[in-house]
Amino acid sequence: MANEVFISYSRKDYEKVKAVKDEIDRLVGIDCWMDLNGIESGDWFKKVIISAINRHKTLLFMLTPQSMNSPFAMKELGFAASKGKRIVLVDLEHTQMNDDFLFDYSDKDIIHWNNQLEHDKLINNLKAWFGDKSELDKKKNKYPFLFSEKTSRTIHVFFLVDSSGSMMGRRIDEVNKACSEVLSSFDIINPDIDIKVNVLIFGTSVEWMCPVPVPIDEFIWSPIESGGLTSFGEACSELNLKMSNQGFFSSGQGIMKSLIVLLTDGEPTDSYEAPLKRLLQNPYFHNSNRFAIGIGSDYNRSILRAFAGEKKVFEFSEDEDNSSMKPMLERIMQIGLYAASYAALDEQSEY
Repeated sequence: MANEVFISYSRKDYEKVKAVKDEIDRLVGIDCWMDLNGIESGDWFKKVIISAINRHKTLLFMLTPQSMNSPFAMKELGFAASKGKRIVLVDLEHTQMNDDFLFDYSDKDIIHWNNQLEHDKLINNLKAWFGDKSELDKKKNKYPFLFSEKTSRTIHVFFLVDSSGSMMGRRIDEVNKACSEVLSSFDIINPDIDIKVNVLIFGTSVEWMCPVPVPIDEFIWSPIESGGLTSFGEACSELNLKMSNQGFFSSGQGIMKSLIVLLTDGEPTDSYEAPLKRLLQNPYFHNSNRFAIGIGSDYNRSILRAFAGEKKVFEFSEDEDNSSMKPMLERIMQIGLYAASYAALDEQSEY
């Protein structure tokens, strides 16, 4: 839940920290933010962490020998302190704090999690700061969830973005602006469903914006730069590879119809026929909800029809009367996610 609690910890303490998070979530009725992907490198990960700390009012630092020796956990703690966040040190192991740590953080509240009185103090403080949402949710008698936690479902949203030289200027600027705004403000239409997002960028080379698909409420769009060729065939091969049980769908359970959006303004510069054919034969891709946006007037409409189907190809003409791509993307997201969410009620929609 935004603007509440960020948990900072060492990856080596994952199991014990996850148990603490689950207990706080249950007793207080909030959803503490905790990195679950385990990727502590790269500009993408740094942006995710910075955004998450900025969104949350309180940071719980899970104090262990491992976290005090974790450069990344200490950076999170230091950044939160510099932003004036409320910081609580949650000691999980009767940790002996070194002098450097004491010098910087001896003024912060320390909770010994395994001491029942201090444990209860933290829970009561969190309830006082944010409200006892565990009780509020009961009183609201909200509509029931259709799926239990054991049968949670995931919709993957994949954007395929042409970053070739012909996209330079207003075209790539409009894509960056529209996609960033739509994803950052999108209203979840079904709380039973987890929505994860990733972006496949294809120019001279092909790369994913994020190492793994990211929950939509944590996703940060990194501006795409244009230049080079249009390796559409390579993009088809990469998407085919990742839309598999050996790729992004390795869990093998709860995978629903994906939503895939292709944005391009020109012709492929590589051999694409065979890779596109193989992609169309991929059952995950074949059963997905696919859309394509042709930008300008020089895109190959027959390729977009083969990719998405005749009725799901749209044109962004760049006319003054059609100056924003955002409404088009919002509509595509609403249609595609509603269709996939509704399909979850059909037992035959599962893979």
